[in-house]
Amino acid sequence: MKKVLVTGGAGFIGSHLVNMLASKGYNILVVDDLSTGSEENINADATFYNEPVESMPPERLEGVEIVFHLASISGETISFHAPKACFLKNVQAGYNLIRCCIESKVKKVVFTSSMAVYGSRQTPPFTEEMACDPTDPYGVSKQTIEYLLRSYGELGFFNWNILRLHNVYGPGMSLKDPFRGVVGIFVSQALQRKPVSIYGDGDQTRSFTFITDIIPSLVRAGLDDNISAQILNLGSDTPKSLRSVAKAVFSALKEKENIRYFPDRLGEAKYAYPTSKRAREKFGDFIKTEFDLGIRSTIEWGKTRDDYLFDSNKLNFDLELGQSPIPWLGN
Repeated sequence: MKKVLVTGGAGFIGSHLVNMLASKGYNILVVDDLSTGSEENINADATFYNEPVESMPPERLEGVEIVFHLASISGETISFHAPKACFLKNVQAGYNLIRCCIESKVKKVVFTSSMAVYGSRQTPPFTEEMACDPTDPYGVSKQTIEYLLRSYGELGFFNWNILRLHNVYGPGMSLKDPFRGVVGIFVSQALQRKPVSIYGDGDQTRSFTFITDIIPSLVRAGLDDNISAQILNLGSDTPKSLRSVAKAVFSALKEKENIRYFPDRLGEAKYAYPTSKRAREKFGDFIKTEFDLGIRSTIEWGKTRDDYLFDSNKLNFDLELGQSPIPWLGN
């Protein structure tokens, strides 16, 4: 069986990916420094290395044929406050991974990028043909890795695919992370019987994608030799407003809505959602889960957890830019 490496394999999306690869019998290595992932997410059949990708040695990839690169510090707004961590964990890590792949003669690299590469000046729906125009450090870091990956891939060092993910949610997502994952933040606040925090008027629209809908596509992007040198949006074509997401959370809990509004967050796009036409041409119709059903499934899973108090010590802010959003302060 092929030897596969998953960076960030102890994280939300990475652990789901590892579980599917393990079910197919692949020999899996996981590299994760547990800065945002969790040890409980590590598949028992995977070989785990607790180390940062930015200092991973080339010999770690000995015999590896396929690399799925998911390890990342994510979040557009938080990246304005913590650009050092963003560039270390994204750009430096991405560069080191590519170097290791070249030295170890890896055959294929799949990189999970982000809608943040499109920025806030583009008019959605975002298409892969649009020029990248990131407007925050996180988007810049993701775009930089995309360019590095394509540059070395087009020189013939490895095959590659870039998948731009859009607000993935579902069971297994972190409910303790106050910096990213609006569904996780809303669910955590609601389970704590606290008001859900919305910045702006709540009319901002995003694409929300249920976790089990995209994992098969991620796997195929790595294992299918006929899918290569592709940049693909992976996300729902049906955008939802943040207010409707909050309402869906309270509906699933069968509780009265409790929403608190705050001024707009720094640098936040008003409308950001893709079209996934190109991905559907490659993978088929991968969106299977109705949004309300996905939210109910996430809520039911969340009720089984006892670790949904925010952990605001995950990142140190490099830049003090004024009042931080309420969840970041642990309230």
